[in-house]
Amino acid sequence: MLLARGKSGGRPRTYPDKLEQARILYQNSKKSVREVCDLSGLSRRMLLSYMKEHKMP
Repeated sequence: MLLARGKSGGRPRTYPDKLEQARILYQNSKKSVREVCDLSGLSRRMLLSYMKEHKMP
């Protein structure tokens, strides 16, 4: 088991600050979701899920 040797597993955490900055960039610019994701390093699915959670268009 990897955890027994001091290693951690799982996906890297996505910080809420990064998601919020990407949402603000999308909302205040003429950039597409894909362009915002490329700039911020987020996946499209993650950004769209975040915006849906926070009732964004």
